[in-house]
Formats: sequence, C-alpha cells, structure tokens
Amino acid sequence: MNKSLKEIIPVIVEKTRSMSDYGTVAGITTLNFLGDFPIKNWQQGLWDEGAEKISGETLAKTILTGKYYCKSCVIGFGRVVEIKEGKYTLVQSAGPEYETVASLGSLCLIDDLESIAKGNELCNRYGIDTISTGEAIAFAMEAYKEELLMLRIPEEYLSNGVILMLCWSLSIKLLSKKV
Repeated sequence: MNKSLKEIIPVIVEKTRSMSDYGTVAGITTLNFLGDFPIKNWQQGLWDEGAEKISGETLAKTILTGKYYCKSCVIGFGRVVEIKEGKYTLVQSAGPEYETVASLGSLCLIDDLESIAKGNELCNRYGIDTISTGEAIAFAMEAYKEELLMLRIPEEYLSNGVILMLCWSLSIKLLSKKV
C-alpha cells in the first residue's frame, strides 16, 4: 500500500495544483461561467465582475499570507489571510473557504473579499456556521427588498457592511442566550 501511495501522491498533487494554489475558492470563476454559482439568493445566473473580485486568484493576490494542510492531506486547501489596515482589519486567521465566500459573498451580492474574510472570522470566533449565516442574511436582504420584512434599514447597509453587522449581531444574540 505504501508503494501505491508513493506512486499516486505526485499525481494527486499535480492534478489538484489550482486547489493547492487557490484553495477551495479556486473554481469560483469557472462555476460562475457555467451558471452554477449561488448568486443573489439564487436569483441571478451570472455575476462576472463580482465573481472575479471574490475568486481564489484575487484572494491569493490580496489577503493570502499562507496556507495549511490538514492532517495527511497532500493538497493544502487551507488558507491563512490577514488584512493589515482598513475597516476590516484582521490578524492572521483561517481564510474563507468556497462555501463561506458563496454564502457571505455572492448570495448577498457582496464582492468585497475583505468584508467576507472579516465575516468569516466573526462567525468562526463565535462558533456560528458561515453557510447558514450567509443564507439567512441573503434571505433577509431579499425579504427586505421585496417589502416582506418590515424593518427600516438604510440602503447603504444593504452592502458589505450588512454582512458584518448581522454576523456580529447574531453572535451577540446567540451568546446572550447561551445556545
């Protein structure tokens, strides 16, 4: 078995090079091109400019500081990110994976990778699932815009900031109830 593993590992590493280079967000632009990327609470088919801004390639060029390998993994999907300045300052932490970028990003039409990374960090810090959080926020944003959710939310909050505000608010609410 060890001989078989030694033979197949180089093949796996070569065939998954983009996943090693860009993590699980490597395929975002391809999935968008194929129309298989969750956008605007599943109501929009393509989002070329936005998908490019939150892609693995953009993450690697902007906020990526390293990567990590899970035990016995030869690919190294894990991302380490850092944002040194700006409104989404973030010390080195685990970077967002595909599901997080999709749920806190494209589902809400958020194309700011730094805000997505900060939302990821907030959810991780408070033990909140990023997929469920993003989907709930996307639903709330749609319900608000369709006037099904009767709240007064300033229009500027229906952008990058809403993700962080809602992640933080949800965290505090859950912690106060000790769920």
